[in-house]
Amino acid sequence: MIRNADTQDASFVYACLCNLEDCTLDRKVFEAGYKQQLADTSLSMLVLEHEKQPCGYMSIRTLYHLHHCARIAVIEELYISRNARGNGWGRAMMEYAVQYAQAQGCVQLELSSSCAREGAHAFYKRVGMSCSHYKFTRNI
Repeated sequence: MIRNADTQDASFVYACLCNLEDCTLDRKVFEAGYKQQLADTSLSMLVLEHEKQPCGYMSIRTLYHLHHCARIAVIEELYISRNARGNGWGRAMMEYAVQYAQAQGCVQLELSSSCAREGAHAFYKRVGMSCSHYKFTRNI
């Protein structure tokens, strides 16, 4: 089951994102940001549950892009717990993202993935995504 995240999910989402980023995020800063994002109507924060246990997290943002003259959906974060991988949950989350984006009137679904996440890249290609852009970043 995929459902909207709520305040009770903060610890689970925190653990997911620490694992995703392979670091320990500042908990107080995370908590403040989590509350802000729960209130952000352009962002959907979603938890995947199996047998009443959370096993995945995804956030998806919709926005209007002038350079597309259309609404676009952007997966900001996607994480499936390590012990839940290989069971089709990632594919289910991606299918949900496509359906959600279509329902929001979006014409494209985008996501960014670290260059180091080669396994994730292969997964995204298997679920119909293509690598058509580069994302450049600069720490400031």
